[in-house]
Amino acid sequence: MKEAILCITCLFGLIKSFGQVVNTGIPWSNSAEVKMNMEVLNQGELHNKGDLHVAKDWDNQAAFDDEGKFYVVGTNSQSIEHGRNNFNRLIINNSGSEISIRGTIGIMTNLSMINGFVNITETDTLFIYENAIVQGGSQNAYIDGRLYHEGLGEKWFPIGKGDFYLPVKMNIEKADNLMLSMEAFDDNTGAQAGLNVDFVDESAYWEKRKVRGNLEEAYIELPYYFEDPLDVDQLNYVIVTEALGLPGPFYKIGNGGVTGDGQEGFVRSGNTISSGERYLYAVGLGAKFEQYRIVIPNALAPSAENYENQRIKIYSEDIESEDFLFVVYDKTGNMVYETTVLDQMLQEGWNGQKFNTDVMMRNGVYDYVLKCTLKSGRRIERKGIVNLIN
Repeated sequence: MKEAILCITCLFGLIKSFGQVVNTGIPWSNSAEVKMNMEVLNQGELHNKGDLHVAKDWDNQAAFDDEGKFYVVGTNSQSIEHGRNNFNRLIINNSGSEISIRGTIGIMTNLSMINGFVNITETDTLFIYENAIVQGGSQNAYIDGRLYHEGLGEKWFPIGKGDFYLPVKMNIEKADNLMLSMEAFDDNTGAQAGLNVDFVDESAYWEKRKVRGNLEEAYIELPYYFEDPLDVDQLNYVIVTEALGLPGPFYKIGNGGVTGDGQEGFVRSGNTISSGERYLYAVGLGAKFEQYRIVIPNALAPSAENYENQRIKIYSEDIESEDFLFVVYDKTGNMVYETTVLDQMLQEGWNGQKFNTDVMMRNGVYDYVLKCTLKSGRRIERKGIVNLIN
């Protein structure tokens, strides 16, 4: 493609004013590669059919007909104000500084996030038309603010907050005249777990807002990260949760599949997201996940050769020692063993003898109750049975 470095020329109605390129009203068209290395103010009519590179602030106050590509390529912070016009293809490839979106901007064909942080305030809007494609996004290139999508299909939100890249995927299968937005937040402190949820991530949450239309069926995928990686089997407990507002409660909308490993990846909701105007989403762990990390054998044989088989012990690293209780009952409901000392159950356990005696209990099935506080702060009660075999 032929390259043309734009200079100041009255032929196209462009003048230079205090380090600023100003289009004063005469129509101007380009079908080549044009580089603008100073601030641009358009008060006339521009037709872009090529590649337009802007390295400084852009202020479009008039008509802009775009069939080409618009590159944001500055080395410092930039402001893009487009006068409620659309971009055909918008490519963000700033050197990593902040790009401020001003006003309302629509993307008709493609938004590509290569490098740079796009900041969108509550009074500004960046929206993606139904058939447009969003690409890219990384720790060095994301949108800090609300990103709007319209229509059906797979939607990609390369969003983040502060220093965190928190992208979201959404698959909208059934909707009518829909436009919605997603925004990421990097603090979910105090989040409350709802029914069938053991844990809600307090490091981040996402907000969905429906602007217009009807939403019938859609599934959301959220990124997860665990500092202590999970086992492969435990990934089944990673879920998407949904709440009406902070601090919750956040209710389970399921696990429709995990893409990733035990430390990081994406989890898809198993059920459709709610159709209301505003909902919050967070990564959680489903009921019984934390109990999954507490192992209590279901049988003991005091006469066995293996010491571990002679008693019932608790195997876990996730229990706090405070407010601990483990009790064993016989078939008639009489207590035969009790301890409030966690180390007792971790190291010695119940050996089949009646509490504070040397009397061995009879063969049979015994009930136990475990009450404890997990290191996550969650209080649980677990009931089960053990078989005593002499």
